[in-house]
Amino acid sequence: MLANIMIYAQQSEKTTNIAEKLIKMYIDNYVNYNETVGVHIYNDSTNLTTSATWLAIEVLPKDYNFFKKTSQYSWFKYKKADIIIFCGFSENRECNDFFNRINLCKFNSSIKLLDEEVSSYILDYKGKAWLIGINSNGIIDSVNGEFIELEVAKPQKFKKFLRKFSSLKLYQFYEGGEIIKIKKRR
Repeated sequence: MLANIMIYAQQSEKTTNIAEKLIKMYIDNYVNYNETVGVHIYNDSTNLTTSATWLAIEVLPKDYNFFKKTSQYSWFKYKKADIIIFCGFSENRECNDFFNRINLCKFNSSIKLLDEEVSSYILDYKGKAWLIGINSNGIIDSVNGEFIELEVAKPQKFKKFLRKFSSLKLYQFYEGGEIIKIKKRR
């Protein structure tokens, strides 16, 4: 039993660390001053990939209707952005652990959230949304095309990141999948 608790703690720590780095990387590359970033982290065992946890990140438009994606959410700040993280883990304790571990500045927002809406991995569809899958070992094993677009723009930075936190190769959508052919601009 103690071994299971230790394994859970290590996996949770890895997932939180990856989520924090991805949120910061997203903000550093896409966010303008005073924009709001929506993040949804959740478990999905029904998906046909090996990913156990999914993370969706995107900039929300100014007129975004803030429906609760889950009953668990928290506001944070990082540099120039307000961040709302919706947590869809199966247990509230897991969400609270995640919120307490993530190294972002917490704050109370005055934005009113409307009643709970059906959970969706994409918050709005308008921004450059990232969707990242993290397997049960705390390793990234799936990404979407928006993530790969930034890989193309900054390959050296992403090679280092992927080597440390991922089982993927540069320009690969999912573990074991083909590598996307990228034409280099001259």
